[in-house]
Amino acid sequence: MMAHGPSLVEMHCSVDDLEWEPKVARDVGLAVHLPEYHKGHLIDPASLNESERQATADIYSHAVERAASWALFFKGEAKIVFHPGGMSVRGLSLKDAARARLQLDKTISAMQCAALGNVEILIENVPRHCWFFGGEWLAGLGTRPEEIESICKDNGLKMTLDLCHLYLASQAEKFDMDEAVARLKPLVRHIHYSGAKGVDGEGLAIDDPEGEFLAAAALAGLADVDATAVPEIWFGHEKNGAGFVEAWRAVESSNAWRGR
Repeated sequence: MMAHGPSLVEMHCSVDDLEWEPKVARDVGLAVHLPEYHKGHLIDPASLNESERQATADIYSHAVERAASWALFFKGEAKIVFHPGGMSVRGLSLKDAARARLQLDKTISAMQCAALGNVEILIENVPRHCWFFGGEWLAGLGTRPEEIESICKDNGLKMTLDLCHLYLASQAEKFDMDEAVARLKPLVRHIHYSGAKGVDGEGLAIDDPEGEFLAAAALAGLADVDATAVPEIWFGHEKNGAGFVEAWRAVESSNAWRGR
C-alpha cells in the first residue's frame, strides 16, 4: 500500500499479527484495527461470560501495547480501532444489553490502563446486522448514535465513524442518517467509508450501481473535522489495493473530503 502514497495506513490485525516487528520507519500515520477472531471464536469485549471478557481484555491490552511500540516507526500517535462487542445470533434482551454495556466499560478501562496515554483509543459504531462465520448475527451495542455517544462520553473516548455501518444501522433501526452524523461529529477522529445497501450490504465500491448510500455526500458534511479517513471496500486489498485506490480517488475527485 505504501506505493500509493497514503498519509495513513490501517492494519486489521489477527491475534498472531500482533507479534509483528516493524524494521523500517515510514512517514505515514498508523491505525490498528483490533482482532475480531481467536481460535475459532469471536473476540467479545462485552461478553457476559466474565472469563471470556477477561481474555478479550488481555488480548486488547496487549494489542494496545504493541500498537504503541509500532508507532515509533510511524508518524504521530497510533489510533486503535475496535468494535463494542455484544454480538449474538438471536439478539440481546434489554437486561443483557445493559449487562454487556458494563462489561464493555471494564474492557475499555483495561485498554486505557495499557495505553498509558500513548495511543488514541477509538470505538467504532457497528451495523445492527453483521456477518460472522458465514452467517448473520445481531449487534447488541454501538448501533444507535445516542448509544455510541454515551459509551464515548462515559469512558472519555473519541470514535471511528464508519459511515457504511451507520447507514445500515439507520435502515434497520429507522433513525435519520444526517442527524446521526451531526450528533456524532464532535467525537470523530477517524472515518471508514464505502458504499452500502439495505441493512446488511456493506463494503460496496463507491460507484457500485447496486449501492444506495453515497459516501462522498456524507464525507462532505465531515470535511471540517480533524480526522483521518480510509476506504473499507470488500476485497479492496486485491490487485495491490485496487479497490481501495479506486474509492480513494473517487472521493478525492468529488471534492467531498479535504481532511487528512
